[in-house]
Amino acid sequence: MAKLKKQTLGNVSGKVGDLVFRLRKKTNYISHRPHKYNVPMDTDAIARRAKFSFTMKLVSTYLEIPELRQIWNPYVPNNRAIHNYIFSRLYPLVNSVSVNEQTIIVPKAGFIVGLDDVTTGNSVINVKTEVIGEFAGIDLNIEKKCEVVGVLSLSNPVADNVEVYELFALKSNLVDLSIDNPMNFEIVLNNQVYDLLAKYESKLMLFTLVTMDELYNLKNYSKTIYHRL
Repeated sequence: MAKLKKQTLGNVSGKVGDLVFRLRKKTNYISHRPHKYNVPMDTDAIARRAKFSFTMKLVSTYLEIPELRQIWNPYVPNNRAIHNYIFSRLYPLVNSVSVNEQTIIVPKAGFIVGLDDVTTGNSVINVKTEVIGEFAGIDLNIEKKCEVVGVLSLSNPVADNVEVYELFALKSNLVDLSIDNPMNFEIVLNNQVYDLLAKYESKLMLFTLVTMDELYNLKNYSKTIYHRL
């Protein structure tokens, strides 16, 4: 932007051809009018913008959960912000407006745990795991409690006046850790989220099983668990 020192034209504001005049404290400034930019509206461009927006929202949802922030933080390079780093990991692994079986919720594979059953009802998602077993690398002398944390992804709406997709952070109750028996967790949904379940065709969960010591310090976590409700 240039400053007009000699006011030959008087005080000028507005546009003249490709020039834009601005008056600030009795001084005129001149700049070029920016070239018009037409936002691409082809199918691929729209899909890229949707995927970018969805990934940004997904990362923000992850970081709402303190346990997930704590799990990811050690893997973030010193010159990167945690949000940007997780975005770079997730962007290749999501669809334009939903998660899929390749989407991760933790930075690397943890111990393996299977699902026995997942049910919904009365504003609660009930998660029952299979037996973890003794080969998961869990130290029961240290790891005492566990919980499920994750994300619910809703897409493909079947009702009017709802968003194209919704993302919600999930967190269960704490239970005593066992490697010899199945474990049952309850994830309580508020009324808004529970009512939305019926308004979307695609209802997907990504979560991880987190273990803690007796002082509730995070110690371990499972691989990403993917489930379609």
